[in-house]
Amino acid sequence: MKQSSWVSLQVGSVPSDRLSGTIIPVAYAILVGGEGSVETGLALALTIGTIMSSFGAITTPIWAAMSSLLGKACTEMQSKKV
Repeated sequence: MKQSSWVSLQVGSVPSDRLSGTIIPVAYAILVGGEGSVETGLALALTIGTIMSSFGAITTPIWAAMSSLLGKACTEMQSKKV
């Protein structure tokens, strides 16, 4: 049996999102089972975690830019705009 070593990998300056990077790969490994499911789950975890973290980094400035508009709509009690 081949022993695996744990390697910490960080892509650029955006660390992978641990929460979203564990849900889908763990479910995959449990459902598929058998030979190679753990390795595939680890590959999925890194990929999904990095993509979701990048997506979060992209959407954060958008939400920050919209905060003044949302605050104004809330103070004017215009719930249809929110």
